[in-house]
Amino acid sequence: MKALRSINILNDLNIARSLSFVFIITSLLATGIYIFHLQNTRDEIDEAIERADNYLNEQISTAGKFIYRRHIDHNIHLQPDYNILRHLGAIYSLVMMNDYRPGSMDDIKVASSIRFIKENTFEKFHDNGIAIWTTSRLTANGEGADLMKLGSAGVALISLVPLVDRFPDIISRDLLKQIGNTIIYFQKPDGEFHSIMYRDGSFGKGWKSLFYPGQATFGLFELFRITQEKKFLDAAIKSLLYLESSRKNISSEDMPADHWSLIASAKILGYDGVDNEIKQRILSHAEKVVRSIISLQIKQSRYESLIGGFSLKGEITPTSTKVEGLNAIYPYLSDRELMRQTKSCMDLAIDFILRSQIRKAPFQGAWTRAMTRYDIGPDKMANQIDMAEDLIDRKRREHNEAAGVIRIDYVQHALSALIGYQQL
Repeated sequence: MKALRSINILNDLNIARSLSFVFIITSLLATGIYIFHLQNTRDEIDEAIERADNYLNEQISTAGKFIYRRHIDHNIHLQPDYNILRHLGAIYSLVMMNDYRPGSMDDIKVASSIRFIKENTFEKFHDNGIAIWTTSRLTANGEGADLMKLGSAGVALISLVPLVDRFPDIISRDLLKQIGNTIIYFQKPDGEFHSIMYRDGSFGKGWKSLFYPGQATFGLFELFRITQEKKFLDAAIKSLLYLESSRKNISSEDMPADHWSLIASAKILGYDGVDNEIKQRILSHAEKVVRSIISLQIKQSRYESLIGGFSLKGEITPTSTKVEGLNAIYPYLSDRELMRQTKSCMDLAIDFILRSQIRKAPFQGAWTRAMTRYDIGPDKMANQIDMAEDLIDRKRREHNEAAGVIRIDYVQHALSALIGYQQL
């Protein structure tokens, strides 16, 4: 049976291709070899932040559209694709970067990226709302129904509220309030949210996003912060209380790793105008999510390059997102031992994120989907004996191809995680 190997596919696609049954740990930074459990200095993290910020800015076209995804192997052609929510998320990380390092924002590029979203996705919704539509035209594959995603509205507020005074000719408080009104329209009386709406005005049934409610809640609080309109704060609190009550009987081990709810919870916990009893319920839920995340981390493995991550396949973004949530909620944790465990978890995860970043051009500063690849045997003619092995090899080839994909959200989440960690 061929073994999973962790190599730095980010810097050398050809290294150790002929080896099998061996998990390759590549060291030496110059050749992409991993160093484990570094005690990273602030300067090292800042250098990684700078590389990521540069990469993300380089992906914004003059039309304002990001280069959504690329592959580190130029021989692999990716089908056209785009994601509006992740476009908005990339703007959010650039906002974080400018807060962390004032003056870093490229106003021309960011303004063009906002205009692109506004001109291509914003539509009037009822009398006092703005819808943000994901259309088959914009997703570039021409397939699927048009969707209004709750998460797109939430991340729009998260990314645009801090920029309302910077780009007054593009966005206004009234525009943002209309997006907030649409989010409230998606909320049920008990605080739960619908995830999607179709053009005919019907809400999607069955599928529920884990992350959209936290994104919407965070966005509503940000909107309340600049408008002081209580309906937005009330809707945000109602959302978090619904999550707390609906998950009350779930154990910490089984609690979903909902990092966006942690970020939203931190915003409410840091605001003085909320009753302490409500805050305690929100914190109780958040601490269960934190314990769940800590329990999922790979802390020991014979495959040492996986240590600090959260995926046995070496996927990187699940680590970045969890660090984002832990960064936000860490100052509000009530238990000293939980704080210690959380900090240890974040330290290990940051090391994982740092060593998986691409250090060489033309993708310097980016992250791929995963840092692992399988050794694959030569193609064989299928027969009765080889069919099962061929199926396994095909799955491994699919993983290897996907592992080399770079997307803007992979970079955005890692950049946000690193910045949040530095700001602790």
